[in-house]
Amino acid sequence: MLKTKYFLIPLLFLVPIAANAQKRFIGFSKPGSLGRIIPDSQPPVIQLTTTTGILTMGTATRTIKTSPNQPKISIRGVIEDNQQVAGLKINGHKIPLTGTSSRKSFAVRLRQPKAGQFAKYELTAMDMSGNTVSQKYRLSHVSVSQPPVLSRLDSPSADIQTAQPDLQTLPKIWLYAIGVSEFQDYKLNLNYAASDAASVHGFFRSANGARLPMKQMTLLVNEAATRAKVIQSLTRTVKTASEEDLVIIFLASHGLLDADSGEINFLMHDTDVNNLLATGLSQSDLRNIIDHSRAKKVLFIVDACHSGELGTSNMVAARGIQFSEVNRLLTMLAKAKDGVAILSASSANEASFEGEQWNGGVFTYYLLSGLRGRADTNKDQIVTLRESLDYLYEKVPEATDGKQHPELDGHYSNDLPLVEVNP
Repeated sequence: MLKTKYFLIPLLFLVPIAANAQKRFIGFSKPGSLGRIIPDSQPPVIQLTTTTGILTMGTATRTIKTSPNQPKISIRGVIEDNQQVAGLKINGHKIPLTGTSSRKSFAVRLRQPKAGQFAKYELTAMDMSGNTVSQKYRLSHVSVSQPPVLSRLDSPSADIQTAQPDLQTLPKIWLYAIGVSEFQDYKLNLNYAASDAASVHGFFRSANGARLPMKQMTLLVNEAATRAKVIQSLTRTVKTASEEDLVIIFLASHGLLDADSGEINFLMHDTDVNNLLATGLSQSDLRNIIDHSRAKKVLFIVDACHSGELGTSNMVAARGIQFSEVNRLLTMLAKAKDGVAILSASSANEASFEGEQWNGGVFTYYLLSGLRGRADTNKDQIVTLRESLDYLYEKVPEATDGKQHPELDGHYSNDLPLVEVNP
């Protein structure tokens, strides 16, 4: 039983305040019912759409615009509640949600059945008061000459078997972008590293991009990107993410090898190149942070081997540092833990290029171009990690006369979805 306390307020209304309330309430039931509270009994509402065609409404059956060459169908939808949405499951599988407390959106990919087969999917949405609502659908594929059909089922037939779904969901993304163009040692300055990080942050924030809420994003550039601040705030980000989430870390700066420790150190705004061990963001720093990540998927996107044209060649040559060492040690970092992938702007002995023609780094330019949809080769309106790499590996060498080749390493899934392309 809920224990209540009563407080006298103006107009002589007695308002009961639950000391340990488990339910959310929407107010008084009706005039004259002073002191009575109605628990929220209204279930959430599921509104389903699809990015590959028109979905069924009510019990009507509609054709999905797809083809046998498109093995998965991208579906998205919205869940709305008069108070707060708690979650969504499809055939018992928890689906990541994004949005406000009362309006959540989701996106999944369902495998297209083979000709003559079908699968059944049940969507169940819940709110914080424990109210649930379910919708049942059948995805059928009559023949290879016809597109699949998704139909809403009011009451499931006995002859329909529930399928184990092959779901590919867009994970909840946490973005952490670092870009340092201005250093305390001005001789290290770069032209576009900070603006590249800002561009990545802007894409993931914008309505035409990933539309991430601000609480899931961090941007540190120039004087804000000190070693201490990066370690502190990045650690907080990876600890906040849940197991099913994806943490994306974007870093544009210099990467140098410390001769004493044999580790890469990424230069922050306050880094002293003569004391890298104490002032650089080291390979060990990043490994320790990643080891504390609750998220099982971490994508580290790094552009740290800037070309000699950008003012670093003399410093690099004087220290005897080769780009190959930076890229080799990045590969080692990628293999330190399952679920970690490192996407490097360049490989082997290569430098990475930036210029006015790309309004920044060539790697970042084509990274964002691909995420906006150009990398979506199978036209399912979701860009995966492999699709992004394939696009980068085609465009970046083409733009640099074969002098720069992005590289992906680590323990990861090729089908990891990164972003849903806006229709």
